[in-house]
Amino acid sequence: METANSGDVDNFKTVFKYFKQKAQAPCYRDVIDFQTQRNNMTINKVPIEGFCNDMGLRFSKSLTVLQPDSIPGLSFICNPFTEEGQQLWSKRCLEMYPLQPSKTNIGDVTHSNDVWKNWCKSVNGFASSKLGNNKGQLQVLKSSPIWKLRWVTLGYHHNWDTKVYSDDNVSLFPPELNQLANVFATAVGEPKYNAEAAIINYYHVGSTLSPHTDHSEKNLKAPLISISFGLPAIFLIGGLNKAQTPQAILIRSGDVIIMSEKSRLSYHAVPRILECDVEKPRHDPKELFLAHSRINMNIRQVLTS
Repeated sequence: METANSGDVDNFKTVFKYFKQKAQAPCYRDVIDFQTQRNNMTINKVPIEGFCNDMGLRFSKSLTVLQPDSIPGLSFICNPFTEEGQQLWSKRCLEMYPLQPSKTNIGDVTHSNDVWKNWCKSVNGFASSKLGNNKGQLQVLKSSPIWKLRWVTLGYHHNWDTKVYSDDNVSLFPPELNQLANVFATAVGEPKYNAEAAIINYYHVGSTLSPHTDHSEKNLKAPLISISFGLPAIFLIGGLNKAQTPQAILIRSGDVIIMSEKSRLSYHAVPRILECDVEKPRHDPKELFLAHSRINMNIRQVLTS
């Protein structure tokens, strides 16, 4: 959604291409790392209900919400999940959420079940030597149909052509995901948040998310909640037009970004998924997938009430 005074200057594209390029590794010195940098931001410890253990969260009494002064409307929660919690939600994204009545980029969602089962069979069928290092694991992953799984939509299904939601294209939203989203929305002052749509994206090294804004929902005041698992990534967020130079943020597995109206209408993108730098054998299908991929759950409230 370009503003009238944006002109022809595209500083966003310049930064995006810098982090995307493969000729040489980009410098991460100026990338915001919320685990280590807490200057020039508001830090809120927000009380939450005590049922969070059921959702795989580490905190039963409060969440620490970081709000950088330089990015109005953006809140960040450093990985609030237990290790078991990350495994729980990753499993749902890989095994459960691609099934009917969800929709996926691979067409008939009944086929998605076969994709996961075939992936498990593939991993179990390869020799241990093939799965002993990252290069071999990537070869196995790229040879499986699961490599082609790129997105799943839940609830109100996103129309990639019109960018418009329709009551004729909606299914039941997972109640447990609505409950999780409500915890994070409540932490930023939106206790009546009702998750009605989600896009789950599956990224591999080399994948990107192009610069865009999120304005398809009727309720733009309700926050957009983004939860990531697997490989770390570089997230860029700029302003209402591409002339504003974006800031870069490091996102690790389990991190949560909450974008209210001003930040969700600002241009944002993911130019780079960082490669796995840990060499070790991996024989568990889910562990192997997450070692070389990033899962992102992007949750929205579509209607105004």
